[in-house]
Amino acid sequence: MSILGDDWQSILDSGIYTNDLQTYSDEDSNLLPMQIDYVKEGDGVNSLNTVVKTEEAEQKLICATIEYTNNGDAALHNVLYNADLITLTEDDDGMIAIYDRSTLEEGDWDYATISRGYAMDYYTAGGEATNGSNYITDLSVGETVTVTVAWLVRVDEMPYLYLNMEGGSYLIYAEDLATGYVDFRSLEN
Repeated sequence: MSILGDDWQSILDSGIYTNDLQTYSDEDSNLLPMQIDYVKEGDGVNSLNTVVKTEEAEQKLICATIEYTNNGDAALHNVLYNADLITLTEDDDGMIAIYDRSTLEEGDWDYATISRGYAMDYYTAGGEATNGSNYITDLSVGETVTVTVAWLVRVDEMPYLYLNMEGGSYLIYAEDLATGYVDFRSLEN
């Protein structure tokens, strides 16, 4: 966690993430594998959904340092920042789609469930500029505020990772396409 910089220690000291860290790491602060359940859907009347396969995937902590600059003509107040990861794949025809883990291999299941998605897990307090939250309190014209955000990711899905500055991780919206995605796939190595 120290790679997240000096602000990170104040977040750890606050106790906000203590439960997460205990759940996802061992007593030596090493990340534990994430559990993935493959589910066969029931009909809800005669049969229930059933886990037919379980596996584990290695996790990694990745982070991004992001600068927000007010290029407008007026000061901004209480600006929400919410960067999330999205997993995308491209088919042979160049069509981009949300990556679906359950299509990796054929099997007797309908979908895969994972204990957590790629929501913005951690963010630095950003000093007084963010008042300890993921809002930038005040951003004057021409001013830049730097924040650090981090996620726990599954190593085997790193070839599909993109950063979505609009904050969505499960759907592709027109706003996302207009802003664009940042290619995180190079983090694979």
